[in-house]
Amino acid sequence: MLFLKKIAGFLFFLLMAVSGGFVVSVALGVVSSSFVAGLIDSMRADMNLSVAVGLTGGVVILTGLFVFLKVRKTTGRDKLITFQNPDGEVTVSVSAIENYVKRVARDIPGIADARVTAKVGKKGISITSYVAISAGTNIPEVTENIQLIVRSKVRDMLGVEERVNVQMHVTSILKEDSSTEETHPGEEKPSSPPFRETE
Repeated sequence: MLFLKKIAGFLFFLLMAVSGGFVVSVALGVVSSSFVAGLIDSMRADMNLSVAVGLTGGVVILTGLFVFLKVRKTTGRDKLITFQNPDGEVTVSVSAIENYVKRVARDIPGIADARVTAKVGKKGISITSYVAISAGTNIPEVTENIQLIVRSKVRDMLGVEERVNVQMHVTSILKEDSSTEETHPGEEKPSSPPFRETE
């Protein structure tokens, strides 16, 4: 299958290069319009040549479709972090890191919700967190705490010393939860019915 993919990719490149070179030659006047007209007339006159050109066009269309689907599939695939262990290669998907960081952030007091994106590049791992913070939370303290914890946990989890850059964006500050109202010891909080009757 890999061999067929390589052949299809090479054929597509070759056909696109020849087609592109021909169009550029016509545009620059290297190939005259009378030559192009003569080529088309001779193709129409010879049935075998007409079939060969038609089949070549079909191959170009199918190869282009194949390459398009392959590129779309590849770009939709999750990026991976790859490293070597003594027993072989290990890959970790970027979405796994994003889910892990999201869980870590939600466990930190003061964080109500988190959305995380991660990117892997030559400069290391870049993590961006969009968090909703509970009202009354010290934002600089909590965000710094998240950055330190996330950086440390990601390095420990992956076993890498690469640079882990953690950016924080506070997207909303949520109202304090009304269920945290004070009750005195021994005093039960009155429960409210789940619905009220209307007349």
